[in-house]
Amino acid sequence: MVSRLLAPLSEYQRKYAEHCGYPVSTEREDTRDRMRFSILDHQGREVTLSVPVAGGAKALKSAKSDPMISHHGRWWPVMEGTINAAYGNTPFFPHIFPQLQSIMQQAYDSATQDTPISSSHLITQADEWVAQCIDLPTLLISGEDFRLRHPDIIRQHSSRILTLHPDLSILHYLMHYGPEVIFIIHNPHNP
Repeated sequence: MVSRLLAPLSEYQRKYAEHCGYPVSTEREDTRDRMRFSILDHQGREVTLSVPVAGGAKALKSAKSDPMISHHGRWWPVMEGTINAAYGNTPFFPHIFPQLQSIMQQAYDSATQDTPISSSHLITQADEWVAQCIDLPTLLISGEDFRLRHPDIIRQHSSRILTLHPDLSILHYLMHYGPEVIFIIHNPHNP
């Protein structure tokens, strides 16, 4: 499981490498970023989106804290519009976005109805959604390194990838590549 909402591609690559027993850098993550993720807008500019939590950054800094999603502001309608503008014309948007929309709408509704869910619950739901989109459990359960079993497939898909921005959310890659994002995670040039 990842530790951030719609974590960057690099975190999924690190988790996969770790699972396969490859050496992984252990850089310390800023816990204030747990509820933030970056995408590219329709003009190619990086935009950071965030889900507010009760207690703000101070609550996120505490290792013992699992802050609740805040009802502060209209975060989901704004985020939904931004994601729609950025990815509405991408090939996988109509297939993948409705499920994410449902997850985020439920989190937003629960916060505005004074029954907020915890930040870790939302992260878990989003991570399960990502895993379902790319069939990650099947690949990790097999215990084999997909890169070693299928180097020809990896090479073929690697040549189609134009520019990787490892700090962008996995959401960016799902909207453009759909389930084939698994080939980007397995890309031997970006372990």
